[in-house]
Amino acid sequence: AELISKHAQDKFELNEDYSERQGLRGTLGEQMSFGAGLVYSLTLLQATLHKYEQALDQCSVDVYKKIGGLYPEMSVHERSLDFLIELLHKDQLDETVNVEPLTKAIKYYQGQCSYATGSTI
Repeated sequence: AELISKHAQDKFELNEDYSERQGLRGTLGEQMSFGAGLVYSLTLLQATLHKYEQALDQCSVDVYKKIGGLYPEMSVHERSLDFLIELLHKDQLDETVNVEPLTKAIKYYQGQCSYATGSTI
């Protein structure tokens, strides 16, 4: 997630100062909006997975076993990142990419973390 985020920031030029620049409508605005949303989602995923990791360090053995049994289900959500990495590799990551699988992965891991910790994120 961090790798994709860094590349997206570079690709969509999100680190530059656009406060004085006009004309962010149209294609440039759409690209920057997509890039910023993607970086936000990836950062949220990283934060969720970090909390998930902390929860696993502190949960009971029974909860740990149950969550370990969910690996096949978890690997499905991992594919959303693999897909984004492949698009980056092919230089095809743009504002037309569907990020719904990434959003679903975030919600899935938030739910699993809530289960492991007994609290909501």
